[in-house]
Amino acid sequence: MSSAIEQLLLAPNDTLSSLRVRLTQLRGKRVLLIFPPDSDMLKRRLDLVLLQREARRNAIQLAIVAQDTSLQAHAAELNISCFANVEASQIQRWKRSRNKVFLPRYHRPRADLQPADLARIADKRGRARQNNTWRILILRAGIILLLCAVVGALVYTIAPGAVIRVQLRSQEVQTEVEIIADSQAVAVDWQRGLIPALRLRDMLQTSASIPSSGAQSIAGASATGSVTFINLRDQLLDFPAGSIVSTSAGDAVFFETSADVIVPAGIGSSVDAPIVAASGYGGRIGNVAVGAINRVAGDLVDSVTVLNLAPTAGGSDRAVQVIAAVDHARLLDIARLQLQSLAYDRMRADLSQSQVIIIESLQIAEENKDWLDYSAVVGARASQLSLTMRAVVSALAVDEKLAREILQTELAAAAPAGMALQADTVVYERGAFDFSPAKEQVRFMARGSAVAQAQLDVAALRERLAGADLDAAQSHLREHPSLVQRPPPQLSLYPRGLGRMPLLPLRIQIDIADAA
Repeated sequence: MSSAIEQLLLAPNDTLSSLRVRLTQLRGKRVLLIFPPDSDMLKRRLDLVLLQREARRNAIQLAIVAQDTSLQAHAAELNISCFANVEASQIQRWKRSRNKVFLPRYHRPRADLQPADLARIADKRGRARQNNTWRILILRAGIILLLCAVVGALVYTIAPGAVIRVQLRSQEVQTEVEIIADSQAVAVDWQRGLIPALRLRDMLQTSASIPSSGAQSIAGASATGSVTFINLRDQLLDFPAGSIVSTSAGDAVFFETSADVIVPAGIGSSVDAPIVAASGYGGRIGNVAVGAINRVAGDLVDSVTVLNLAPTAGGSDRAVQVIAAVDHARLLDIARLQLQSLAYDRMRADLSQSQVIIIESLQIAEENKDWLDYSAVVGARASQLSLTMRAVVSALAVDEKLAREILQTELAAAAPAGMALQADTVVYERGAFDFSPAKEQVRFMARGSAVAQAQLDVAALRERLAGADLDAAQSHLREHPSLVQRPPPQLSLYPRGLGRMPLLPLRIQIDIADAA
């Protein structure tokens, strides 16, 4: 039916027949019949009945707007919505018309009905009405009694409750198992305790520096002194600055004159000349004793004799740091350790919390001389040695989660019959790693303990105790193999004084206390 309201205003010349025709054109709609004020049209109850029947025939929901009190009364009898104005019809709810407008034909009074007959009918209707009143009262009382019985039965069944506090039997289980982590394994072997080991490889570069440990003495100041040239001929001898004289014993030490010298002619003529240690003979090696310098280099070796009448002095050495072979070896070891440390940190970042790197397996897997860059060679004068090094570092990692699972499996197998391992009580302890480089295997002992607890079928226990008397329930709890008897199970009933267990298993609450 359409929710829009069709307003039908009565015209002065409208009749019942014309209205019925107009209603036919508004089939399936909501029609508001508007009576003009002070209009005497269609005020009979019969008129409204016929209009209502026509509206029902055309599936029309009918309402009227009327100021006349008689029309309002007739509309109320016929369950027709009647509004004071059009605005009220749009706000207020419309009534649904009655299904029966007329009484059945057999309810109509006969035309020849006499007063005596009416009295007889009225008396019968009065007695029937009185009998119906008693029947209604009896029916109501019966319903109330039935409801009370149902409520009582429900209270008897549902209200009782019980709380049973028990503690399950428990036992500590301990075991140990050898775990083998193999880099060749691809799956866990639960029987052998074999788990896969993860092989890790990474190329890294690092730099390291150390102070040099070698020391070398080098010439500091050159020795100085003087020599005496003695002429062996009758001719003048000329020795320019830089003329070489030397010692003759052992490793010769050479000196050179620092000034031009002329030896007078005549055998035995002499002259003194200043000397300084020659290049390459600086330092303390130039400090020689009296008479040590006795040789002249050059063509005049047979024409003159040279001799130092006083020792040379002033020659000194100084020590400098040099790169020793041990420095190269020591720095290489340091760089290797740094690479291993860097590799560990980088590998650790890529692993999960349960995976552990075997420190003993952390090693330099590939190393090349071309990947070593020293800042100085052995013997070079330097106070510090640096090395930049690249290498491939490898290691093995073990997932301890798998070891825990193997240990937990062994603990579960060691639990007594009828008991189950409590996973949250497992204590895991790992022993030292034993790494075999040749096999790329790691062996270690996994030790642990856990609490095994008896299993209790709570639903079955509720079913067994439901409806039982108090003594039988307590006896069953005392004899139950899964329950601890010291302290014994505690049974509380409510309401207090109830001599039996609740009929409904759901009303029995079983609280399992933690083991002491």
